[in-house]
Amino acid sequence: MGSIYGVVVDKATGEPVKSAGVELRPLGQKTVTGSEGQFEYTNLEPNGYTLFVTKTGYADLISSSVVVRAGEVSKTDLQIELLPPDLKVVDNERKEIDTLYFGVKDADITRSFNIFNDGVAKLEWEITYTAEWINSVSKTSGVLNPGATQALVIVLDRTKLKGGENVTALHITSNNGSKQLIINATGLEIPSVFMHDISGVDYEFVRFNGEILSKGIPEYSECGFVFAETPNPTLENTIQILSLTEKDKLFHKTSGNKLHPYKTYYARAYAVNEVGIVYSNEISFKTKTPILPQVSAVSPTNIYEIGVTLNGYVVQKGSPNVNKYGFIYSTTNTESLTIDNAVQGFFYSGTPSNNAYYSLSLTNLNKNTTYFVRSCMMTPYDTIYSSTYTFQTQLPYKIIGTLGVRLEDQPNEYGEWKMTSAEAKSSCEKLVLGNYDDWRLPTIDELKMIYEYREEIGGFKQDLYRTSTKNKDDPDFEDGPWREGYICIDFSNGKIRYDNPYGNRLCRVRAVRTLP
Repeated sequence: MGSIYGVVVDKATGEPVKSAGVELRPLGQKTVTGSEGQFEYTNLEPNGYTLFVTKTGYADLISSSVVVRAGEVSKTDLQIELLPPDLKVVDNERKEIDTLYFGVKDADITRSFNIFNDGVAKLEWEITYTAEWINSVSKTSGVLNPGATQALVIVLDRTKLKGGENVTALHITSNNGSKQLIINATGLEIPSVFMHDISGVDYEFVRFNGEILSKGIPEYSECGFVFAETPNPTLENTIQILSLTEKDKLFHKTSGNKLHPYKTYYARAYAVNEVGIVYSNEISFKTKTPILPQVSAVSPTNIYEIGVTLNGYVVQKGSPNVNKYGFIYSTTNTESLTIDNAVQGFFYSGTPSNNAYYSLSLTNLNKNTTYFVRSCMMTPYDTIYSSTYTFQTQLPYKIIGTLGVRLEDQPNEYGEWKMTSAEAKSSCEKLVLGNYDDWRLPTIDELKMIYEYREEIGGFKQDLYRTSTKNKDDPDFEDGPWREGYICIDFSNGKIRYDNPYGNRLCRVRAVRTLP
């Protein structure tokens, strides 16, 4: 195989002629001279060839025979002669043009130009082209009278353009000169984007890092990141679209608080232009694992009839920090007592220290009632509970002893079932029961409490019961001759009754003792 190499120059000036059309005959192969007028044909069978040269404004040239020998380069330089301007390619204002530029939009597929006969004789013209992405030219041959113009329209097939710049030439030949019209069209090109490693991994935050490898044609309008708990996240199934419009080669974005601790996620960078959406390589990552706090139950203290002090112990505060800690309780024995099913909860804000005790005093509880309690600590992600423990509010035994010693069922020495004030006082003081001999008659306040808990204690009659408090010590007593008498309480309605100064009214009696 051999080749032909040569340079086309202006006959008058000797300057190289660029963008001249060169046709190799009889093969019909066509090329365009470079910036230095050079052209080349390679891989030719040994034979004799001729070269046909055309250039707008120049006379066509057919070379003498060029012989190609195997393994040799046949050097052939050609001279072409400038013609008087008869055939012209012009715009609508009859200004000469040599190039038509197409934009980058999909809808931008047509351009117009004109052939103008600037000579004195009829002009027979013809248009040829080779680029497959030129869909059509509205007319490819014709005859122009002197001074006449032929309007023409080129239609592109953009689906056949390669990405980036595409260049070809329309060859316009005539019986009096030829022209070339360069067609320049830019093909659309999708951007290219790369995902770098994740940085700044925390419990619910990470930093995504991306890079634009190529901007695309037209240049991308948006880039960013998508992430999900399943592979291959897209703009349609992402947890959150993290978009940026800044045109930086390297771009970054923090995830926000859409992540959860100790979970695996998949992330990709993306970029968008008019061609479409492109996604990068995929990066998987796992958020940090929290160190769960530990809280222990501590027995409640200071239990009384309507209150208690709850106690908890922080074994470990964990990480991230606890933001609330306290207690929950219920009167129902649930299998798993939580904040959701507790009667009530009380919490402190802040972070306790490791190995720290904390407590809470409760009042206004139900009397003689069993409560179920759990200590708990709350992090931003979890609530941690201790085991469930119980306590029971009490009757006021500490104040009024056993509350159960009934003297009204024991007749006095006269066989009477009820007692005067003197008999009641004496009987209580002589009483020995349960190895205790410090029994006494209750005060009015103690008897009022006994009345309040009469159902829990049981065995009371709808009758008067005695106290050791005198009438005159009651602020509601109106002073008079009965001031030295003793107060009784009617257990049918809880009302106070005043005895005469002799205390000989027969009433029922309960004995009490004071606990240490």
